Amino acid sequence: MSYRILPDNESKNSPSTSGIYRDRSGRVVPRGENHPCWRGGKSTSIYGYTLVKKYDHHFAMNGYVFEHRLIWEQHHKASLLPWADCHHINGLKKDNRIENLQAMMHGQHSTLTNKRKFDRRECYCCCKPHLRWNKHISKYGTLCIRCENRLYP
Repeated sequence: MSYRILPDNESKNSPSTSGIYRDRSGRVVPRGENHPCWRGGKSTSIYGYTLVKKYDHHFAMNGYVFEHRLIWEQHHKASLLPWADCHHINGLKKDNRIENLQAMMHGQHSTLTNKRKFDRRECYCCCKPHLRWNKHISKYGTLCIRCENRLYP
């Protein structure tokens, strides 16, 4: 099983995200919604996923949670376990509609996404998709066998 059912009364107290606090030097610094750089509690990860500010979530990293995990958990009233992933069916990382999200084990998700990447590979020399690949991989991508034999006799 890749999730656990949450009881209706389970809740955690989150730290205060609004107001002001003093930093180490004693300066008064606005926090949360009062900060001039506040963008509504949403951010984008380096991988292109939407992050939401939620301190009390069990998968919060620096107070942020992946929005697609949060939406799936809220809709199914269940908590995804650490070895489970939330898969975007159409492959678009920003499309967090519930009908586009599917929970699966991490191994299944890796197999699915790696197969998808393998199917879309194309040779960086001739720019054609090929079924047979060699082991020559560079920073530009992969060479097909025909181009490798031509470039590296």
